[in-house]
Amino acid sequence: MVFTLNWKGYSFRKTIEARRRRYEMATLSDRVRALNISPIRRVASLLTQTNRKTDIISFGGGAPSLAPPVEVSAEITRRIKENAQVSCAYTGTRGFMELRQLIAEDWRKREGASYEPKEEVIVTDGATEGIFNAFMAIFDENDEVIVTDPTYLGYLEAAQLTGARLARLPVKVEESYQPSLELLKSLITKRTKAAVFLSPDNPTGRIVRPDFIKGLVDLAVDHDFWIVNDSTDTGAAIGICIWAK
Repeated sequence: MVFTLNWKGYSFRKTIEARRRRYEMATLSDRVRALNISPIRRVASLLTQTNRKTDIISFGGGAPSLAPPVEVSAEITRRIKENAQVSCAYTGTRGFMELRQLIAEDWRKREGASYEPKEEVIVTDGATEGIFNAFMAIFDENDEVIVTDPTYLGYLEAAQLTGARLARLPVKVEESYQPSLELLKSLITKRTKAAVFLSPDNPTGRIVRPDFIKGLVDLAVDHDFWIVNDSTDTGAAIGICIWAK
């Protein structure tokens, strides 16, 4: 039963409704509410809460465990002391040109590929922003992106925010986590917009074999999709990696 008392246009029911609306908070977008908290961040939060306990050994997070080289710290300190304003000022949205030139030169030496610093190199605030920017530039609603399973968990949330869907390419420990070219072919559809490969992979440590890379490039050309090469952990390959055999 609803009790309504009207007096000179006054409605008790309307007043209660107005008060309820006043205390309701504006909602976030559907795309944000659909996201889940990353398991990596949940573990990182627990580790932060227990960082004073010496009996806990962390195998997660991927945070740097070594201090920066002394020369790097000294140079940063020198520049801040000599010109604090310039050292802390905003850069252009692509990053300092000097840094972009050094990145392009380093890539050319390590990978043998040349990129124009002015047009083809952008500095981001970490790899996660780089992944998000790349996904936002490539994907539209309902596009499909192929990723290995397991692989880095951050691809899921970045793809969700763009409206794209993940097509999972399973890899097995019995096969050294190497992806199958035949399985990859079976996942390609008219909606396939990109394939993402992380090598060395996180968390498996796998380095993708050259023959698979060759086949992947051929498929990308034939089916007109992007290849997103996530080389975040390239410098983490130490010694001989058994997964690449």
